[in-house]
Amino acid sequence: MFVAAGIREVTTPGLDDAVKDVLVERRFFVFYLFQWICLSAALACAAVLAVKRRWGRDVVIVSLLGVATALAVYDYFQIYLPLLELLNPPGQPRSDAFEALHQFSEYVNSVGWVLVFVAACLLHACPQAFGCGVKVSPPLVQLDAPRAK
Repeated sequence: MFVAAGIREVTTPGLDDAVKDVLVERRFFVFYLFQWICLSAALACAAVLAVKRRWGRDVVIVSLLGVATALAVYDYFQIYLPLLELLNPPGQPRSDAFEALHQFSEYVNSVGWVLVFVAACLLHACPQAFGCGVKVSPPLVQLDAPRAK
């Protein structure tokens, strides 16, 4: 939602390019900070579960979230900060380097969020396995079913 609102602001025809560039500089730092807080919390919780239970799926979830977090940090330092340098002074035309970095940032962010989505799907695939006492009807996977011989 934040990104959608930010993109809508910077594509508004009534604002001049200098104002749009300042908005990018001021607002996207908050996006990255929020992203890091959410990913760090998810990674920490998943790591605690992985250490406590030692299930293979938990290790996969931690790995997916770890890669997504690393991509978010990489995007900020290696893509977003250089993009900001290309916006100074505010209001200048976008260069080819800017367009290439911006497109790469979209790709990196998309990959990161797909990894988070896959981790969430794996986490949700079998909620009764987490021992929280929440009944799922019908269960997606029956854990206590007898095995066929």
